Amino acid sequence: MNFNLQAPDLPYDFRPSSFPMKSIISLVIGLLVSGAAFAQHRCVENGKTILTDRPCASQPIPAASGGANAVNHVGDAAYATTHGAWRGQVQFMAKSGTTVINEAHAVVPFVIELDPQGRVTGTGNNCSIKGIAAPSVADTITSLDITLTGCAYAGFNRQMSGRLALYTAKKYVDFSVQSYDMQRRPTGYYEIKGTLRR
Repeated sequence: MNFNLQAPDLPYDFRPSSFPMKSIISLVIGLLVSGAAFAQHRCVENGKTILTDRPCASQPIPAASGGANAVNHVGDAAYATTHGAWRGQVQFMAKSGTTVINEAHAVVPFVIELDPQGRVTGTGNNCSIKGIAAPSVADTITSLDITLTGCAYAGFNRQMSGRLALYTAKKYVDFSVQSYDMQRRPTGYYEIKGTLRR
């Protein structure tokens, strides 16, 4: 009995000399690259550098949220809106025509507070301030309509309008209100302005 065994016809000849070496090299490189793509940490263990998807044993544990960063976020939140109290030095200045009225001029501590409902209160230069605040065309600008009473210089006892412009990154507001007295000859001009912070 004589058996004639022949290998079945295969699409490739798997003899080492004919198997495409480029395919093997491509496969090995592909596996290495795909493994490295998922690795997020480069660690040195026992003198060898390895890539892994887990933190290295010698890597410090990240700090819990809070601390200085939490303080910064709270500080940033304070400058996210014009609501609340603002303090600083402001200049009171008045003119008759183009002439500065010296007795009206003062640079003094000033406080103004805006509540979320739009009520405005404040003090400075013996003035008591009351009025309203309203949103403006820009989110960082609040329009003001205030009335001053009891001021050291009586000319400031009047209604004034202006704005509070918020500069979040620089952490301050630019406060400015003005009023004209058209009944005065020459025309009277009154202004209060300054930079305020929390």
